[in-house]
Amino acid sequence: MKYVRLEKFKIAASHYLRQLIPTTLQRWTLAAIIACFVVIFQGIGVSSANGQDSPMTVDECVNAAISNSSKLHTSRIKVSQARAKAGEALTQLLPTATVGAFYTRLSKVPPFEVDLPPYPGLPGSFTLSESVKESRGLTLNIRQPLFTGLRLLSNLRMTRKNAAASSFDFESDSLTLVADVQTAYWNLFKAVEIKKAVDENLVQVSAHLEDARRFMDQNLLALNDVLKIETQKSQIQLMQIEADNAVRMARINLNNQIGIPLNSRTEIASSLSDELASAPSLDSLIVIGLSGRAEIDAINRRVEAGKAGVAAARAGWFPQVVLTGNYYRLRPNSRILPTRDEWDNTWDIGLALSFEAWNWGKTIHQTRQVQAQLEQAIDALDQLRDAVELEVTARYLDLMKAQQSIAVARNAVAQASENLRITKEKFHVDLASNTDLLDAEVALLQASTSYTTARVSQELAGIALKRALGR
Repeated sequence: MKYVRLEKFKIAASHYLRQLIPTTLQRWTLAAIIACFVVIFQGIGVSSANGQDSPMTVDECVNAAISNSSKLHTSRIKVSQARAKAGEALTQLLPTATVGAFYTRLSKVPPFEVDLPPYPGLPGSFTLSESVKESRGLTLNIRQPLFTGLRLLSNLRMTRKNAAASSFDFESDSLTLVADVQTAYWNLFKAVEIKKAVDENLVQVSAHLEDARRFMDQNLLALNDVLKIETQKSQIQLMQIEADNAVRMARINLNNQIGIPLNSRTEIASSLSDELASAPSLDSLIVIGLSGRAEIDAINRRVEAGKAGVAAARAGWFPQVVLTGNYYRLRPNSRILPTRDEWDNTWDIGLALSFEAWNWGKTIHQTRQVQAQLEQAIDALDQLRDAVELEVTARYLDLMKAQQSIAVARNAVAQASENLRITKEKFHVDLASNTDLLDAEVALLQASTSYTTARVSQELAGIALKRALGR
C-alpha cells in the first residue's frame, strides 16, 4: 500500500512540474541556474574553510604552527634518522647469520677408477668415485666480531651522541618556532591597536574640521585655519592607509608562521596585561641561559661524539679478531670421500685475525681529520656560550627599557588626553587657537602610538628573553 502511494505521489509531482515548466528548454535553463547557485555556494564554503575568520589566541596559533610547520617536521625526521643510525651501529656489535643456496650443473667426466693387478677372480679396475653431474647445497655462516680496536663501540657511542644532539636541535627549532609565532602575533596586535588609534584621531580631526567650517561660516575663523585642519586630516588619512597596510602585512606574516593560507583573516583574541613582568637578576639569568639552552646541549653531545670518533679512527692501529662458524648441507659434500651423490652435513668453527700492516699513513690522516673536527666543535661550544651570555644580557636590558617606557608612555597618554580636553574647551570659547588644538590632537595620537608600542615591546622583550634562556 505504501509503495502504491509513493508511485502516485511521484506521478502527481512529475505532472505538476511539467505544468509549471512546460518546455524542455525551460527545464534545462532552471537546472543550469540551480547548478550555478550550487557552485557559488560551494565556492563560498571553500573560501570560508580556507579563511580563519574566528579569533585565535596566541596559544592556539602556536599549536597550529607546531602542527603545520614543515621545518619542524624536517627536524623531527632528522631525529628519527639519527636514532636509526644509532640502531644500525648497535647491530654491528651483534652476530650476523648469512644463509645461502646454490645449484651447479657439471660437465660429464669419467669416474675415478684404480687399476688392479691381474689376479684370478678380480676385476681389472676398481671405481673409487662416481662421476657427479649436479652439485647443490645449503650454507649457513655466522660471524661475530670479538675485537676491533674499540672501533664498533666508539661508532655506537658516536651515533648515540649525535642522535641526542639531533633531539636537542629539534627542541631548539621548536622553541624558535614558538618565539617566532608569538612575535608575529603581538606584532599584529600592535598594528591593529595603532590603526585603532589612527582611526580615532581621524574621527577627532573630522569633528574639529566640521567645527572649524561652522566657525568660518560665522566669520569666527579664517580660511587658512580651515586649510590647516584639512591638511592635517589628509596626513592622518595617509597614516590610516599605512596602518591598514601594516595590519595586512602583519596578518600575512602571522598566517605564514602558523602555516595557513596567507589570505586568512586571522583575528586577535588575546590581550596584553598592563602589569610589569618581574625578572630575576642578570647574573642568575645568565646562569640559567648557559645551563638551559638546547643549542649548548646539542654541541656538548657533538663534542662527545667527536671524542668517540677519534677513538674509532685510532682503531686502525689494532688487529681485528672475528669468530666465524659455518654449517654446510651439500650434495655431494667435498669433505666426504669418496665422493657420492648424496646429502651430507658438515660444519666448522674458527678464529680469523687480520692486521693492516701498511696503509701509507691512512690511519694517521683519518685520526687527524676527526681531531680537527673535534677542535672545531669545542671552539663552536665556547663561541656559543659567549653568544648566549651576550644575548641574555641584551634581552634583559631590552625588557628593562620596555618596562620603564610603559610607565612614561602611560603618563603621556593621560597628559595628552587631558590636554586635548582642555584645549577643546578653550577652542570653543575662543581661548585657544586652531593650531593649539591641532597640536593637542597630534600629541594624543603620538602618545597613544607610543604607549601601544611600549606595551608590545615589553611582551616581545619577554619572549626574546625566554628564548635566550632556552624556554
